[in-house]
Amino acid sequence: MKRISLFLCTFFLICTSLFAAEANNSETTTQDNPEEKIESDYVYQMNQAGDQFIQLGINVNIPYAPSLDYLNVGGSGLLNYERYLTDSFSVGGTVAFGYDTTVGENVLYFVPIMGNVSYLFSVNKFEIPVTLNIGGAFENYIDRIYFGLAVEPEVGFYYRYSSDWSFGGHAGVFILPQWYSDSSDNYTGIIPNLGLSVRYHF
Repeated sequence: MKRISLFLCTFFLICTSLFAAEANNSETTTQDNPEEKIESDYVYQMNQAGDQFIQLGINVNIPYAPSLDYLNVGGSGLLNYERYLTDSFSVGGTVAFGYDTTVGENVLYFVPIMGNVSYLFSVNKFEIPVTLNIGGAFENYIDRIYFGLAVEPEVGFYYRYSSDWSFGGHAGVFILPQWYSDSSDNYTGIIPNLGLSVRYHF
């Protein structure tokens, strides 16, 4: 009888130890692999703070002031860099080169160099950035050279083809005021533009 009691006690102690070890292992696995929990809670976002992109674009310029009575439809190209501060808000800079020919076969050149701020609206893989570019522009017409303020509000519409690439279009307005000591010579060029762009995200 004593042997049976001893055997039962030993068996009970072994079973208790095994169950305790199993529970311990289960807790350790959860603590040692927090990634499993993090992965289940993680929500993927297309853009996050610290993400960046480079944009290349070409535009068609449709002059408003001077009007088409004086300037023909022209073109421009742009190189833009931006960095996201949040998943929706980014800052960066743009360099553009534009031209419009006159009815007299002369050419107006302008080179805006601008900083920008953008706010991004996104729906699934479609992105709609609203951007304000502000800086200065070198302007040249025949023998006249002028450097002054350049402003360009812009809105875009892009399809995010992959995490690295997006393609789409944009519409903006180059606003190029010229201010002189004789205020009667002051003038503001207004040149709307429509364009296509490709953006590389990294």
